[in-house]
Amino acid sequence: MRLLAWLNGLVPCLLLAWDAWHGQLGANAVNDAIRTTGLLSLVMLLLSLSVTPLCRVTGWNELIAIRRPFGVWAFLYAAVHFSIYFGLDRELSVSSTLQEILARRVEELGGAEVVENGVTVVEYKQEVDEVTGKKVAVAVTDSGRTYRGDVLMGSDGIWSKIRHQMIGPTEANYSQYTCYTGISDFTPADIDTVGYRVFLGHEQYFVSSDVGGGKMQWYAFNKEPAGGEDRGAKKDRLMELFGHWNDNVTELIMATPEEDVLRRDIYDRPPIFKWVDGRVALLGDSAHAMQPNLGQGGCMAIEDAFQLSVDIREGMEKGRDFDGILRGYFAKRLVRAAVIHGMAGMAAFMASTYKAHLGEGLGPLEWIRQYRIPHPGRVGGQFVLKYTMPLVLEWVLGGYSGVLRGAGRAPVCRIEDKPLGFDERMFPTFMRDDDELLRAARANWYLAGQNGKGSRVDLRADGETVVEAAGESVVVRFGEDGTYYVDASTAVTRDAKPVVSYTSSIALRPGDEVAIGGETFVVKFEHSSVVSHGHGKYDRRAEEVIAHPESQLVDA
Repeated sequence: MRLLAWLNGLVPCLLLAWDAWHGQLGANAVNDAIRTTGLLSLVMLLLSLSVTPLCRVTGWNELIAIRRPFGVWAFLYAAVHFSIYFGLDRELSVSSTLQEILARRVEELGGAEVVENGVTVVEYKQEVDEVTGKKVAVAVTDSGRTYRGDVLMGSDGIWSKIRHQMIGPTEANYSQYTCYTGISDFTPADIDTVGYRVFLGHEQYFVSSDVGGGKMQWYAFNKEPAGGEDRGAKKDRLMELFGHWNDNVTELIMATPEEDVLRRDIYDRPPIFKWVDGRVALLGDSAHAMQPNLGQGGCMAIEDAFQLSVDIREGMEKGRDFDGILRGYFAKRLVRAAVIHGMAGMAAFMASTYKAHLGEGLGPLEWIRQYRIPHPGRVGGQFVLKYTMPLVLEWVLGGYSGVLRGAGRAPVCRIEDKPLGFDERMFPTFMRDDDELLRAARANWYLAGQNGKGSRVDLRADGETVVEAAGESVVVRFGEDGTYYVDASTAVTRDAKPVVSYTSSIALRPGDEVAIGGETFVVKFEHSSVVSHGHGKYDRRAEEVIAHPESQLVDA
């Protein structure tokens, strides 16, 4: 009976493995799998809870043996279903820098003429060199020119011609989402404490990330059919889609030049179990094109390249042939790349199906949203995420450290290598207390008038500020705890709802609307560097915020 219970949970896993073996585990299959795990989690939980009363009614005490297996499967399926629910691709800035570094190094080793741009490889051949008698790989270009070498690496992306020749035609999976992306010279008010954000909405989500050098990169995802085109300016379309979101979204969009906004449909490809054909192998997106939601597409390509370099060096030292070296490279990279491919697909699905409140996406029941009842998936996801995400991220971000150590390289990027704007010990506090996170920002607060005149009132950080409009006035007080307050009688609106305070004052937050004399002011804040230097000029490395983190971590 106990064996039957364990097999009952194992069967769906075996079916997913079967799909993967036959090259069918793409985005759509992953989506179906995640929906299934949510249902299975509920079924397993109900079965587990029903065992004890069933035993009491029937007297079949041997059924107790299956209660634990069903409970374990219920937890596992729930973890898979929710762990990434609430949880990037940085090609515009990071990839170009890496390409320049790689190109310079290749030219140092092989000469200035070794790198040729504008060459398109359309197929490959494998021959025996007539002079040396050794096997060689031959790359054939669209012009008919050929290049020969010991190995040919097909790192030509998701639409790889090398992959097509190696395994035959396969369809790319459309994620149902198109993505706008850009880089802006913009300094968020809380850049010292928050470097990465994800905003989730119904069939929309927005991601922003500090990429250094005073620049922010962002991605705006919207569910729509593939192949769409913008009739007008891309930023106009973006403001139609996201203009009602908060300032952290709209200000980034508006700060980006129109010509720097790119649009692309998001595709991935099913995992494959053949990366190598003799002296030819796949690398990066040509082998495992994945969704961008974990920011691991480029990272997996870098890991592939590093593993290949290690295997070639060790293989040549041991006198192995390149066929065997490439097979070893494939064997070492297959499992990790496939797992992260699946996790990226799950993260994409979870982000795209996020619902903050009951009623979202329920058609005639949308009216329930007005009561702002937290969606059960949101609550459960937050709970599971708290306990599972650290382990998931440890494996995703640090799971390749063993190879790096073996090659004498730093196993991970240490947090102390980055300039910090706060003491590391504050991190748990910031994670649980949004107000404390706001207070830690090195920012200037102000009220922005919404009457079309562009009026602005800067708030003092050392006392009281009197804000007047149409003969009325409101006093904004800077509290000892670093928070701005107004009297409880002041009309303050937050998230389209009046703020009700049961104390004598109301704590203000960015985005709040304050009504004064018939005029509405919006609470805003900006980084302290913007006043003196403007946006995009702030570099934490030039600031002596925490020169050496270890020296700040000694308890008093």
